[in-house]
Amino acid sequence: MIESLLPWPAADVIEQEHHDRRGTLITMMLVRPADGTRPQPMVLKQYRPDDEEGDGTWAADVGRRLEQLGMCAPALDRVALTHGVRPGALLCERAPGESWRRTVGTEQGVSAAHAVGRWVATLQRQPLHLPEGTRRGPADTQRQLGALLQDGAVDTARVRAAGEHLLQELAAPQPRVPSHGNLHPDNLFVHEQARGVLVIAIDLDTVAARESAYDVGYGVAQLVIRSLRRPGREHGRCAARGLIDGYLEHRGAATPERIALQAARAVMQALYYEAVSMRQPRRANAEYLPLLEGLLDHGLGALQS
Repeated sequence: MIESLLPWPAADVIEQEHHDRRGTLITMMLVRPADGTRPQPMVLKQYRPDDEEGDGTWAADVGRRLEQLGMCAPALDRVALTHGVRPGALLCERAPGESWRRTVGTEQGVSAAHAVGRWVATLQRQPLHLPEGTRRGPADTQRQLGALLQDGAVDTARVRAAGEHLLQELAAPQPRVPSHGNLHPDNLFVHEQARGVLVIAIDLDTVAARESAYDVGYGVAQLVIRSLRRPGREHGRCAARGLIDGYLEHRGAATPERIALQAARAVMQALYYEAVSMRQPRRANAEYLPLLEGLLDHGLGALQS
C-alpha cells in the first residue's frame, strides 16, 4: 500500500509504531527513497469505513490548498505535508517536534500555546472557500442538553439554566472563517527553533467554515478539562491563557466574549460525554458544571481562579 501512495520509488519502508484509535489505524514509519537521499519520517492513516470525519481525501485536498497558500516550509505556521492519498488511506509527513499536549506543564507550555494561537489566526486569514462546518454546532448542543436533562444524573436545574443561556447566545449570527474543527492538543505539533516556535497541524479532516471563536474556544476547553484530571491543574489554565493571548496578539478576529462562549459549548459537550456516555455524573457535577457556569457568567475571567 505504501508504495502506491508515495510520489517517488522507495528502497525500504521501516514501520516503527502502530496505534489503533477507535478503529482508525495510525502507522509511524521511516521511508528510504530509492535515489539514496535521506530517509523520510511519515505517517499512514487508515480510516474506518464508517468514519464520520471522512476518508482522507478532503484532508489531502484542503491540506494541499493550504500549502499552496503558504502554510508550508519555510513558514512557522504549517500543515502536515501530504505525500499521497486514496479513499481510506492518507500518507503524510511525520511532523517534527512534539505534540502540543506534551508541552502543557513544562517550561515551554505557555510559549507553545501562544504559538498555536498564532497558527489559528494565520489559518483564519487564508482566502479559502469552504463548506459550512455543522458538527458540534448548536444542533448538537441542543441534543446533548436534552439527553442530559432526560438522563437526570446531573443537577438538572443548573444544567437547564446553563444550557438555555448557552443556546441563546450561540444563536447570534457570526461571520465564518477557515477553521480546523478539532483543535485538540494531540492534533498540533510544536518545535522550538531559533526564529520562533514552528507549529504543524495534522488531522485536517474537519477543516470547514465556522465562526472565528470556534477553534480557540475548543482549544481552551480541552486544555482546562484535561488539567482537571491531573495534579497541578493550573498548568492547563496557564496554557489556555497563552493560547488566547497568542491568538489575539496576532490579530485573531474573535472577541474574548465569543471565545468564552465557544469554550462553554465545548465544556457542555464534555459534560454530556462524562455524565451520559461515560456514566460519571459525580465528576460532571463537581468539575464540569461549575466550569460551564463560570464561563457563561464570568467569561474568560473564569480561567483566573
